[in-house]
Amino acid sequence: MKTITTFLFLFLITFSPAIATPVCSSSTTVKPLSGFSFFRVHRQGSGISLSWASSSSGVVQFIIERSYDGEFFDVIGGIGCTGTNTHRLSDNNVFPGIIHYRVTAVRADGTTESSAIETVRFVRRG
Repeated sequence: MKTITTFLFLFLITFSPAIATPVCSSSTTVKPLSGFSFFRVHRQGSGISLSWASSSSGVVQFIIERSYDGEFFDVIGGIGCTGTNTHRLSDNNVFPGIIHYRVTAVRADGTTESSAIETVRFVRRG
């Protein structure tokens, strides 16, 4: 029985590349969005302030992501496009350490692109 299971597993991987290919590989191969004029991250009080400007058209929402290891990002917020090019967000729920941020733009057609990753060192709260 173990031999049949192993054979089926190898057969599926060999002849079905969709099963062997990871679906969410975007965390390691992020293409920076060329439509960002700037993306800045800095400490402000007991939190982190993020600001960016976008000249890209067709963007309906920005998704802000945070990571403590630079590889796996968690969504911390989202901002809809309001017609202005400059956007701001404060992240007041941070822990000490090196923190990485990126902004992902969601276009009306469903495509997404991410900014370059910005890093800030947060020493202590307060």
